[in-house]
Amino acid sequence: MLTLLFLTLINLFNYLDRYILAALLPAIKKEMGFSDAKLGFLATAFMIMYFLISPLFGWLGDRRRRTGVMASGVAIWSVATALSGMGMSYMALLFARFGVGVGEAGYATISPAVLSDLFPKEKRGKIFAIFFMAIPVGSALGYLLGGVLESKFGWRHAFLFAGLPGLLLALGLFFLPDPPRGRFDGEVTESLSLSKAYRVLAANMSYVFTVLGYCAYTFVLGGIAVWVPSYMERYLSVTAAKGNILFGGITVVTGFAGTIIGGAWADRWEAASADAYLKLSALSMILALPIYVLLLGAANFSVFCGLLVVLQFLFFLSTSPINAQIVNCVPVAVRATASAAAIFCIHLFGDAISPSLVGAISDHSNLKLGLSIFSFFIFLSALLWWTKVILHFSAQAWPKGAMKLPSLQCHRGFHLSGAQENTLEAFRLAKKEGAAMVELDVHLSGDGQVVVVHDNDIARISGRQGLVASMTAAELKAAAKVPLLREVLLDSDCPQFVNIEVKSSRAGTDGLELAVANLVRELGAEGRVLFSSFNPLVLYRLARLCPMVPRALLVSGERTKENAFYLRRMLLAFLARPHMLNLEQSMYTEALAAALHARGVPVALWTLKSSVEAKKLLARGAVSIISDDTEILA
Repeated sequence: MLTLLFLTLINLFNYLDRYILAALLPAIKKEMGFSDAKLGFLATAFMIMYFLISPLFGWLGDRRRRTGVMASGVAIWSVATALSGMGMSYMALLFARFGVGVGEAGYATISPAVLSDLFPKEKRGKIFAIFFMAIPVGSALGYLLGGVLESKFGWRHAFLFAGLPGLLLALGLFFLPDPPRGRFDGEVTESLSLSKAYRVLAANMSYVFTVLGYCAYTFVLGGIAVWVPSYMERYLSVTAAKGNILFGGITVVTGFAGTIIGGAWADRWEAASADAYLKLSALSMILALPIYVLLLGAANFSVFCGLLVVLQFLFFLSTSPINAQIVNCVPVAVRATASAAAIFCIHLFGDAISPSLVGAISDHSNLKLGLSIFSFFIFLSALLWWTKVILHFSAQAWPKGAMKLPSLQCHRGFHLSGAQENTLEAFRLAKKEGAAMVELDVHLSGDGQVVVVHDNDIARISGRQGLVASMTAAELKAAAKVPLLREVLLDSDCPQFVNIEVKSSRAGTDGLELAVANLVRELGAEGRVLFSSFNPLVLYRLARLCPMVPRALLVSGERTKENAFYLRRMLLAFLARPHMLNLEQSMYTEALAAALHARGVPVALWTLKSSVEAKKLLARGAVSIISDDTEILA
């Protein structure tokens, strides 16, 4: 924990030295006479070098002692900040800000990877909340100290006082031990070449959409951070010093609250729902959009400040979740490279552009028009993050205390011997043949009992017409040997583990999920069963009823009317919060296998007939095979 606090303190100076420039812009403009476009480019210059040099530090961070590399970066940016106060020309200031960018890249690219090796995954939201709390606090101190120091000593001494303390922090960081890589993730940390590392990241859609949304998010935050104090001065009749102090104070309070609440909220949400880090980030941007529109329309200073408080809080809700998402969604071996690539992208396409762009629009028109472009990018960040959640959903972590999934599931029991499918006889034969788990199908009978049968009617298995929902459980047993699910779960001659496929295509509930969940809880069978369904809404309801039972979303390439939306599109899979996919084996290509593995989505395959093919698919990454033949793996 002391290491975390020390790294957080350094990160605070990181953002203090970065944002003190915004507080000093009015004083620099007054003395040096630079245009708004030139002033905006001073912020852009920092970002240009920051993102250009980040890939180099990312490469070093995955291969060298990380604390030593970070210490070098801290020393470089501290000296460069102090030198900013000595600049007697625009070019001198420009090169000093280049130096700040180089140094901060050395720290920012590597520190998230170090933190991920200090704490387990389930705590990283809170840990990153503490670490990234330095963003609002450090940024606000930049505005506050900039305003105070400039008024008392001038803008040149303000840079000097801000930069020099970093040299002591760099010395302490140099002697800090580097934690073992991947200690909490159970991964092999074999070094990859830079080109292969980038190919791994480019193929990881979770990472790609996270970073794309982060680009839009950073575009907004970078421009707002630089120009809001000037906006207050020009449109709300507030002095530059007062604007800096007010904006800094709001940033501290909302940043502290938003970052801490966002980290704790995301960790708690992630325990119950995959992709929670991105869901929370997208939600915060959706809520921020109307607030920002109202903010630019506010003519009253008090109303403006009230809206700014809400807006900043919503922005900072995303800080720790989005950074935790970046390190969590990539392999251990490329974490520093992933952070570096993210920094490169978010600044190249984000705040390296926005301050200059807003300044240029302001020079040609007005500052309010320049700031209005951020409405679109707030919406874009939410859209990109939500697109990842829907199109590239992640699997839920396997519940503690749940079954260990066997490599073979016997599909509807062992009925190849002549026994009727989905009967006690077929299930008992499966156990005799060595199957530890059976897959079966359930419906609700006319008298409200959970019965084990595949079709909606009994015509195929009995030779006579009869709808399951119109017959009692006793009638179904007499007509077609249909057993109760209760009988299967209580029968010691049946396999211990049961994959219960809930056969419902309804959007609303028909009582089947509640009846199944109640039965499983009544019999204390939560550690023996897996729920599966083609219908993600069924799994969503089961997740609420039996959260400790693992859930599998069934996926098929069939083009029937019933499954056209649920199966092929999987657009509601994120609602189902599945722990795995039960995938039709013909769909399991090498490309899909690699993509699902990268997202951490376990896959069971159905229905296989060839033992050679089964072994090949298990070797490719499938965790279980669903087959009619218990001898398929012999």
